[in-house]
Amino acid sequence: MSKLKLGFDIDGDYSWNNQMYRSLIKDMLNNSDQIDLYLITKNTDITYVASIQTELDMDITKVFQVVDDNAVEALLSSLNINIYLSTDAVLIRQINLNIPFIDNDGIITGCEAILVSSLPDSYKAQPKYITILQFWIGQFNKTQTSEESC
Repeated sequence: MSKLKLGFDIDGDYSWNNQMYRSLIKDMLNNSDQIDLYLITKNTDITYVASIQTELDMDITKVFQVVDDNAVEALLSSLNINIYLSTDAVLIRQINLNIPFIDNDGIITGCEAILVSSLPDSYKAQPKYITILQFWIGQFNKTQTSEESC
């Protein structure tokens, strides 16, 4: 079974500055046997990016600084990232339109982008983006299981 590749945007007021988002990233890093995690930023402040990389004790080769939304999209494609979380609604829409997660045959070929916001899940005591992330991780795992059984 191949590893799930997750990309996290560390820009924006709600992302890295939010404790729940940071905790989610840290929890995902603890599953490194099942998940490859990447940080992607358009922030040009090297000190800021290095401080996050240091806090997470993350491999520097999985931290990327890019110049714009098109570069984010190209990076997601080149790294074959399966799920990407960001606070940028325009970028999320662009990714979901241009890099569909599952093709018509039910095979994962692209990236599912999830909007990170404070919007709560009305049935669970957590933000909606976490519920959506859990759903897409489940879809990834189902697809991997069905590919192995063939």
